[in-house]
Parts: sequence; C-alpha cells; structure tokens
Amino acid sequence: MKYDKRFRERAIAFQEGGAAFKQLKTVFGIDRKTHNAWVKLLRETGSVIPEHVFRSRQRKIDKEALRKAVEKKPDAYLSELAALFQCSIPAVFYALKKMGITLKKRRSLTPQNPKKNGRNS
Repeated sequence: MKYDKRFRERAIAFQEGGAAFKQLKTVFGIDRKTHNAWVKLLRETGSVIPEHVFRSRQRKIDKEALRKAVEKKPDAYLSELAALFQCSIPAVFYALKKMGITLKKRRSLTPQNPKKNGRNS
C-alpha cells in the first residue's frame, strides 16, 4: 500500500509528539517497521518520499533520432538500438514497425528461377 507524503509526515510528527507505537498503529494503521523506514528516509534524504518516485523514465522513443540511427548504421541489431536508446528490444521493434522500417531480409537459399531437373522450361 502506498502512502502520500502528507500522511507520512503526520505519522512521524504524531510519534515524535510523544505517542507510543501502539497508538501510532491504532490511529494510522501502520507498523513500527514502516514508521522507522520513513524516519530513516527522512534523516538520509530530507524527504519522506523515496527519490525514485520523482524520476520517470522516457516512455517514447524519439522517432527522428531512431531514423537517424538506422540510417547511420542500417545493419544494427535491435539489441544495439535498444542499448543506444536505453529501452527494451520490443520497444525498438514496435517503434520501427510504426515507422514502416522493416528488418533486414535474408537472401533465399534457393535461386529465384530454379531449373527443374536440369531442363529449361
């Protein structure tokens, strides 16, 4: 369960005001471990919300940058492009698919116009 910043601050202030942990659990419904983790986080970072909550990852790949990367190195594997854009391989695959850029085509193992039994048709 996630708790908002104001709730966490009120719980810490309630306990620092002289309340026992039993009262804290009754009033706020949180465990001692949870409270102690919030206090520790507040001491270390100055905030009761973890830092990773504020960071968000980029959700979309820049299409022009991807197009330029493919033009620069057309033989690049999807994994190389994923590493370049710091995303997953399927994300690159679907972005390329939306842009109409397809994978390299493999050459056929058989000739295009095979002769049947050595005779010309």
